[in-house]
Amino acid sequence: MIRVYYNGHLDASTKKIYDWLHLYKIKFEIINEKNITKNIVKKMLSLSDYGFSEILVNKKASTGLNKTIYSKYKIDNLSTEELIQLILVYPSLLRSPIIYDDKKILVGCDRYELRRFLAD
Repeated sequence: MIRVYYNGHLDASTKKIYDWLHLYKIKFEIINEKNITKNIVKKMLSLSDYGFSEILVNKKASTGLNKTIYSKYKIDNLSTEELIQLILVYPSLLRSPIIYDDKKILVGCDRYELRRFLAD
């Protein structure tokens, strides 16, 4: 099952993902800030080649709440468990959209890369 995380508002990238999945009649589950869990974050991390740096909003490009979170919490000094807990409290730290299944992950909206999710 493909899962799509988005950060609470349906932006253009997330809409493109939804439209593409519907076009190819691919079933998917929506994950948002209200139903994200520790296991979901761990699954994303297990599929990521670059760990937190791939799934978190870029520290330098952060604005608003995320900028405050980055300055308040020394994220680089947190353990994996502490950082996962911080994500659960502040899910806006996650980039959006994040698409994954049992074997692969895609952060952002790249239509070419989305093809990896077509059935073999």
